[in-house]
Amino acid sequence: MTQAALRCKSLEEALFDHELEMNLTTAMENKTVKDFSEADGYTEYAKGSGRTAEAARRSVTRKIAQTLTAHLAEGLIQVTVEEMMKEEEYRDAVKKKEETAIIAKFSRDLPPFRAYVDVTTKCGCMALTNIRYRFEAEPNVTVQDAKITLKDDQPESILFGTLVANLTLNLLLGSQSLKICSIKGTVEMPGTIDLSPADADRT
Repeated sequence: MTQAALRCKSLEEALFDHELEMNLTTAMENKTVKDFSEADGYTEYAKGSGRTAEAARRSVTRKIAQTLTAHLAEGLIQVTVEEMMKEEEYRDAVKKKEETAIIAKFSRDLPPFRAYVDVTTKCGCMALTNIRYRFEAEPNVTVQDAKITLKDDQPESILFGTLVANLTLNLLLGSQSLKICSIKGTVEMPGTIDLSPADADRT
């Protein structure tokens, strides 16, 4: 499964929450979190952006939130599919050499997954500072009417019906974590998501 295949704008829009943006701003005030606005070169960036210092900070924070939301959507689809492949309906379809597996309802807590966002300040082409923010999502999903197409006993594509996602998002700080927020999104998943290994080989 490639990131391109897993990209779902409607799911990203459902998961994006201004509370996430606001709580990321609050997290930067925690003394244990590296604040990108204190990095080398950031002051010059803010001045050169033509915005006020506060507006420049909001712009970067929003970009972090948007990038993170895209990663969360991709990760959520991937772990959801992986867990659905353990369902009896899917295993029976593989055993019987059927072309499709229909899972009418799937609802459970999923394994946590991680994502990160890099914030880099530059002078021309030279990177001055890079700060990597690492996150862990604890997801719960409810899926209605999922259809997995099989080829040679392997998942080729999936067509979701409705997907309801609940995520608890934590910022990882070494051996500790800081809760950022909880996110809930409901979305009618449009179109088929390609899961074929051939696409994965092209990444």
